[in-house]
Amino acid sequence: MSWEQLLSIYQQNAEELLRAETEQPLECPNCGSPLDEARGLLNCRMGDWQGPVGRPA
Repeated sequence: MSWEQLLSIYQQNAEELLRAETEQPLECPNCGSPLDEARGLLNCRMGDWQGPVGRPA
């Protein structure tokens, strides 16, 4: 593996981390089911996860 490939992987990981920190999740990080919004919280239908609305978890 060349240095250019390693740098490319590093840059892709940095971009993905930034995206994950700034976007609100659409699905449960534990089971992958869609999240429902109720009382200012995002809720997993399976009960696996709960997080705030409007900011990343």
